[in-house]
Amino acid sequence: MPAGNTNFPTSLDSHSGGSPKGFAQQTNLLSTQLSSGIDNAVVSIPVVSTTGFPSVGAVVIDSEVIFYGSIDATHFLTAVRASDGTTAASHSNGASVSQVPIAANHNDVAAAIVATETKMGTGASTPTSGTVMGGTGTGTSSWRQIVQGDIDYSSLGSVLRSNNYIIDGDAEADSRGSINPVPNNTYFADRWFSCQQTANCFRYLWSTGWAETGLDLNVYFLLRALSANQKYGMAQGIENSLTKQLLGRTISCRALVACSNTAINPIKMALLKWTSTADTLTKPIVSSWNAAGTPPTWAGSYTQLGIATASPAINTMTELKIEGISVPTDSNNLVLVIWSDSTTMSIGHDLDITNVSIEQGAKVSGAFPRRLQALEYAICQRYHQRWWRSASGLVLPMACTTTTAAVAAIKLPYPMRTSPTLVLSPALANFQLVLPATTVALSTLTLSNQNPWNFDGGKLDATVASGLTAGQAIHLGVTSAANSYLAFDAEI
Repeated sequence: MPAGNTNFPTSLDSHSGGSPKGFAQQTNLLSTQLSSGIDNAVVSIPVVSTTGFPSVGAVVIDSEVIFYGSIDATHFLTAVRASDGTTAASHSNGASVSQVPIAANHNDVAAAIVATETKMGTGASTPTSGTVMGGTGTGTSSWRQIVQGDIDYSSLGSVLRSNNYIIDGDAEADSRGSINPVPNNTYFADRWFSCQQTANCFRYLWSTGWAETGLDLNVYFLLRALSANQKYGMAQGIENSLTKQLLGRTISCRALVACSNTAINPIKMALLKWTSTADTLTKPIVSSWNAAGTPPTWAGSYTQLGIATASPAINTMTELKIEGISVPTDSNNLVLVIWSDSTTMSIGHDLDITNVSIEQGAKVSGAFPRRLQALEYAICQRYHQRWWRSASGLVLPMACTTTTAAVAAIKLPYPMRTSPTLVLSPALANFQLVLPATTVALSTLTLSNQNPWNFDGGKLDATVASGLTAGQAIHLGVTSAANSYLAFDAEI
């Protein structure tokens, strides 16, 4: 008996089209008669009527199975004689022509079921809650947790597309403002920290000017050299909860880079894994910057997974790509680094960076996976929230509890990654308690009683030497120093 046939998984089987033939439609108790005798070779079978028969299918005459490819009112046409393991024979006028179940009906359906099961793979009979069937990349499937990269957001447009594990890859958020100079190993832009050969060798400016085809957003990170002949750049660490979604998967990275002078070239991008304690990246990430054109020696627990190099023309955005990287299962965090690897740049030369992404897949997708600006900003608040001074110099109201202490309950607009650190900039001395007729210098300002569930609030405790009245309403304010702010930091 011949084995069954199926089109799957190359293409789908067809019931109405009878492909494979065993999938053809069946009708119970359907028959007609030959209107004349036939020999064992004729391929147009004359019958009294084909009414009720499907346009493609099989009939049985005596003990011969005959497949046919079309019909007219009184003929089964393009017949295939001796089908389904039977023998061609002559048949007499008036012989019964019937549609009955044949071996192909069973065998072809069985073949399709086996092909489907093979493609799906084996596993638990009851999948774990929250799992979906997904491809393994080896021709089979398995039950696993769904992640962002399993979803194609392209049909929803750039607003909701989110297959990008880099946060603020296009300088949309910019809650921190320009910094001059940028200290070493410091977060200077939302989610990006500095890496540089010598301290304070570049400044950061949030800038505009590049127009991406089809999009109206044209902002970028501008890193301007403040020292000659010193390598510098920026890096972002991917939080452990996101990195875990990528373990064992294939990812690709990209960035657009440009320069104001070719002395900045070459510009390089490297993808690193971090294998020490999750979400506690040590900085600096570079142990030795090495000679011009030679990749750095990375600090302990960092391992390079891929690297790309570009030497763009002046003021010409050029794409850097690292593609087809399998994420090792021992990765606790991923880090993407972009830097000028030159030692011949001069003061004032610019390195421009935008459209940075880490995406699932062996290749980067066509369009940059941009998020809505409000969403990008909200995600950044998980790691850093900043309260700037108001026009009057006041930050928030407080209540005096004793002659030397005041308190304020705070509610952050977004939950943070972990218990944040209170940051006073430039320093504690730039903050004070503001009373109706005077100001009082602070001795301490601390954060306590934080919400242990989602880190979205707590209590600010202020102490002074003297001068307060219990129950009095006052304000936390700043001195005349410009750009003072109070921040909550939960970066990795």
